[in-house]
Amino acid sequence: MHFIPTLLGGGAERQILLLASGLAQAGVSVHIAFLHDGPNLDLARACGAELHRLKVQGNYDVRAILRLVELCHVVRPDLIQTWLLHADVVGGLAARLCGLPWILTERSSAEAYSSGIKNSIRRRLGRYANAIVANSDGGLNYWRDAGFRGRGYVVRNIVVEEGTDQPTRDRDESSPCDRNSILIVGRLAAEKNSFGVLDALERVFARKPDARAEFFGSGPLESEILNRVHRSPLLVGRVRLHGYVNNLVPWFRCSGALLSLSRFEGTPNAVLEAMSHGCPVVISDIAAHREIADTDCGWLVPLDTPDVTATSVCEVLENATEVDRRSSRAKERIAGLSATSIASAWFNIYASVIRNGKVP
Repeated sequence: MHFIPTLLGGGAERQILLLASGLAQAGVSVHIAFLHDGPNLDLARACGAELHRLKVQGNYDVRAILRLVELCHVVRPDLIQTWLLHADVVGGLAARLCGLPWILTERSSAEAYSSGIKNSIRRRLGRYANAIVANSDGGLNYWRDAGFRGRGYVVRNIVVEEGTDQPTRDRDESSPCDRNSILIVGRLAAEKNSFGVLDALERVFARKPDARAEFFGSGPLESEILNRVHRSPLLVGRVRLHGYVNNLVPWFRCSGALLSLSRFEGTPNAVLEAMSHGCPVVISDIAAHREIADTDCGWLVPLDTPDVTATSVCEVLENATEVDRRSSRAKERIAGLSATSIASAWFNIYASVIRNGKVP
């Protein structure tokens, strides 16, 4: 039984559906419980899992715990796996009430968590999970520092394979992407450093008149980003915001670069998928990016250095030979992150937890 707050267009939501599909294909009976639907609902219906929407008034409706407990009594799962902060609290409590083993999935790192009450409750409750599975070393280290002494694992994100059948992307076919297109993929929020991206893009556009940028994602900073674009002569008309799009594989295959200047991450789906499909990556030099890439398979730039970043982006757009070399190494670097192999890793963790894990 997976439990996640919503089926919105985020990285965790995407991973839970890819994992559910891989598990279902392996013959595992998969259930997904959630509170609110979203753009990923249609994909969820097609992933092979049985879906259960819990009827609550909102995220702070305490009946969510009771609804999840009732569902577990009906479904009788072997274990509960929770995704994201709210689900970790609600699902962790429900697992203890039902006497079920509980796996907490960590999708980020220490920088994502403030000293707020919800984070404090999650941090305290998470110490009693039967296992914590992070998608990065930094995520697992966060829990070790929090006092978790149980089974801990790092399992990377699933990367969509070449040739995978995906829904057709939405875009304006009058302006197809090309090697002068720069992709920015992710939530429009402070941790993604969107304004640092715009600072770098201004410098790129000053040097590359044919370059343009395509933003994919939604978030709280959307209106501020649009205002900034409209105020800048260098950005206006050359930056487009597409919102959330399920399938970006065609964009990765035909664009000049992915630009990701996040201040912190867990393991970023966009960077992994760009590397998988031959799109060169210009990424911030942070620990999470260093776990999956180096200067032999991408361009790493220090945070808050727009001039250095712009120089790297221009090199990518101009130096096809170096792009081919690093892109080839990037594909080698992330080989083995298919749905089949990652689902197998998860299955082994499930088996271990069910076999050895008494409920604390």
